Amino acid sequence: MDLSDENSVAVMLGALGLNKVELLEAARTPDISKEYQRNTQFAIEHSISGSPTYFVDNDMFYGQDNLVLVERALKQPFG
Repeated sequence: MDLSDENSVAVMLGALGLNKVELLEAARTPDISKEYQRNTQFAIEHSISGSPTYFVDNDMFYGQDNLVLVERALKQPFG
């Protein structure tokens, strides 16, 4: 699915039973745009190269297959 295509996103939101009009309108607000810019800057500063990426404290975990490691870090922090 092309997440940059609003029509594709609308179809998916509708298929999930979500209010596509409300969600797409919210996505266009200045607050969401600012949050997107903050997240982009964070990703650049932390050399994040893809998604999903998770942080537990200052430890970075990349990839869906690392959720087991994320869970362990949440239960038993390093150090």
